[in-house]
Amino acid sequence: MVEPRDIAASLRRGLRDLPAAVQRWRVETGVDYAGHEAVWVWAMLRDGVDGVPFEDRDAIAEAVRLFVQERVPEANWVYVRFRGASERIPA
Repeated sequence: MVEPRDIAASLRRGLRDLPAAVQRWRVETGVDYAGHEAVWVWAMLRDGVDGVPFEDRDAIAEAVRLFVQERVPEANWVYVRFRGASERIPA
C-alpha cells in the first residue's frame, strides 16, 4: 500500500481547487473493521472559516474518494472526514 505521507502529498498537489479551506490533509492506511484494505482521510479545515455546507462536503468527499482510489487501487474503501485544523484526532 502507498505510504500515507505520499497520499497526503498527492492530495495537496491534486486537489488545490476544492470549494473548502483545507489547511492540510491527514491520512492513515490499514485494515478496516471488515478486514478490507482502507484509507482514512481527514480534510483539516482552516480554523475561523465558516462551516462547509453539507452538499459541498458530499462533493468534496466524493472527489477525495475518487482521487485516492485512482492512486491506491488496492484500497477497497476510502473514508473521508472533516475536522477543524486545531482539533485533535483520536488515535
